[in-house]
Amino acid sequence: MTWLWSSYEEFAKYVSPKDVRNSRFVEITQRDSRFGCIVILSEAFEEFRTALHNLKGLGFESESAVGNREKLSAAQKEVWDLARSGETLLSLHKRLATSHWADLFLSRKEISEEWERYQKSDWIFGEIRRFMKGCDDLCKGFFELSREDEEFLIHQLKLPKKLRSDFVVARDLFSVGMDEVGLLVVGRGVEAVLRETARLKRLVIVDHGKSKGKPAQEADFYDLIEVLYRTRFRKDGSRFLEKKDRHLLHFLRDIRNASAHPSEGSSNEERNAREVARLAAAMADKYWQKVTDRTVRIASRAIEKDW
Repeated sequence: MTWLWSSYEEFAKYVSPKDVRNSRFVEITQRDSRFGCIVILSEAFEEFRTALHNLKGLGFESESAVGNREKLSAAQKEVWDLARSGETLLSLHKRLATSHWADLFLSRKEISEEWERYQKSDWIFGEIRRFMKGCDDLCKGFFELSREDEEFLIHQLKLPKKLRSDFVVARDLFSVGMDEVGLLVVGRGVEAVLRETARLKRLVIVDHGKSKGKPAQEADFYDLIEVLYRTRFRKDGSRFLEKKDRHLLHFLRDIRNASAHPSEGSSNEERNAREVARLAAAMADKYWQKVTDRTVRIASRAIEKDW
């Protein structure tokens, strides 16, 4: 579940690192394979959890720990390990670092540098408790985002296996921050659903002046969208493809047809890609439910090409 930064400067802006100060580390993660990054991420998270467990074992979560100075030396080591492994974790997980789950950790991790000053008074015990709360939040956020990534796009998706596979691949790509490619694969998945829809309904495109049409599922994506938009239900004459969904499909088609270049998109753009993907997956599922509903009848299978 890596989610890489576009540059060390971007990482430093959000995290203000005290230990991971070497820009080469972030640069190396950008060149390494995603599998290699996941290995480093997993090791950092396990080190983080171990240090937090050890710190809790010293009893510093309780307010009654105030004055228990004989354990401060042991606590200092765990605090330093937490700050260092936490920064390493966030250097490989931009989404976690920019979420509210990281807020308290980021604001309190300075305790590792200010330890000597804090420990001159009992203020140190309150700082440790607040830092531990931030570490707990970071752990919760890690698991929460992992759960979200596992369910993203495919949760409650009712497509058959052969049509679901592209959305599973897209889910995996989004989980490691490869939003642009993930959105392209979502577009491919939606197109596959629409082609199967046209095949099952035996839709044909008829050119003006010709008596014989060609199967709509064999048309290019643009024509396929327009065919489905002009297909109407027998019951009430309403369109099979809703206008807003037509716009979304053409947007996905434009993305696919545009030149693909890596970008240093903002977090807003990343969130927008996820939202578009979510809408597209839900749309694909909606139309699949329509086409597999045996009570749904199409007014005419032959659609004249007037676009």
